[in-house]
Amino acid sequence: MGYKEKIQSAVSALAEVGELLTELMFRLDEFTRCGAENVVLQLNKNENAVNSQSIKKGDKELIKLKYGQGCIQLITRLNKKGSVYKIYAGYYYDEYGKKKAVYAKTQKDCLNLLRKANPPRKNKKRQHYITLKDWLLSWYNDFKKSNLRESSRHGYETTMNATIFPAIGNMKLVALDGEILQKFFNSVSAGNTRKKAFLLINAALKKAVILKKIPFNPCEAVELQKYKTKKRRAFTYSEQQAFLTAENKNLSQVFFFLCATGLRMGEFLALTKDDFFFEHHFFIVNKSIVRGKLSETKTESSNRRVYFTDSLFKYFELDLLGSFTYESIKKAFRRTADKLNIKDVSLHSTRHTFATICYALGMNEKVLQTLLGHSTLAMTQDVYTHLLKKGTSDIRLYLQEFCEYIRTTI
Repeated sequence: MGYKEKIQSAVSALAEVGELLTELMFRLDEFTRCGAENVVLQLNKNENAVNSQSIKKGDKELIKLKYGQGCIQLITRLNKKGSVYKIYAGYYYDEYGKKKAVYAKTQKDCLNLLRKANPPRKNKKRQHYITLKDWLLSWYNDFKKSNLRESSRHGYETTMNATIFPAIGNMKLVALDGEILQKFFNSVSAGNTRKKAFLLINAALKKAVILKKIPFNPCEAVELQKYKTKKRRAFTYSEQQAFLTAENKNLSQVFFFLCATGLRMGEFLALTKDDFFFEHHFFIVNKSIVRGKLSETKTESSNRRVYFTDSLFKYFELDLLGSFTYESIKKAFRRTADKLNIKDVSLHSTRHTFATICYALGMNEKVLQTLLGHSTLAMTQDVYTHLLKKGTSDIRLYLQEFCEYIRTTI
């Protein structure tokens, strides 16, 4: 076959194809006018629809692209004049798991819009299915843990494992809303635990918004129930004397030392003789025992000098340092308090007692704040100072001497 014959044969074949396409378009128009709303969209290979799949969905048929790229559908409608209106719709899920769509008059334009609106993202599947538990653990380990002290870490982990995870830990992060969280917080009966859970979740979700894992923080819609904090009180003068004359002499000495210095229990347990500078009448507080382990103090301001007078050691034997555990002192304290019928107090009440007596004796508030290791004066004023009825005790007599020493020496 010569060159001219080949050309004529090709022209003839193209003419036949043209006739077939015309017939196909006529039948398609007829099919549409009969009420069909959707037709099959076959993507052209030249438009880079690699590995696309045709997926049936009822009477509809979609073209699904590669995983995560979405799908395209040709939609046809009859307008009021009876003519056919065609549009291409591209569907995809955004970074928050919400279904979105783009529309165009041509298949190529729709595909370009779809790719522009839905660019490739790393860990797209992981982000869509991440649970609240997954995110809280990631946020805690990557952003918070390294900046927390041992006691704070324990508090965070306890709140997550005991309160949050069993109730809503398996919920999808993108599915959380204000109503779900409101019901969860309402179900937490203990006010302090509820507040801790809210602060933790709120901080984690704020970070999730910044990192664009969720569009907004649902905690903003929550109204947390109010609760009254149970206030600790100071020991009355008669209660102080009762503890000082109790049968357990070691406990009486520890009780006096705590009331006379204002130390936290963990700080007292971590003290050693090497921390004392007798010639300057102070000892250093720079460590604490937290759940049986030597750790840092509660805050930076907790690292401090605590002053004393020589009279302190009339009531406390220095050799007793290091011979106690928190549980042993707590058990002895509770047993003695029950025997003496003293209610609504704890070991931490010794700290309140120190602050209250020093305040009543006229100690400067900033000096008292420093001795207690508080970061703010408001905490010293609002939480640790109470009113005591008139009276006296050995502890008051010692602190009277101590306050005079502070005024004249420090």
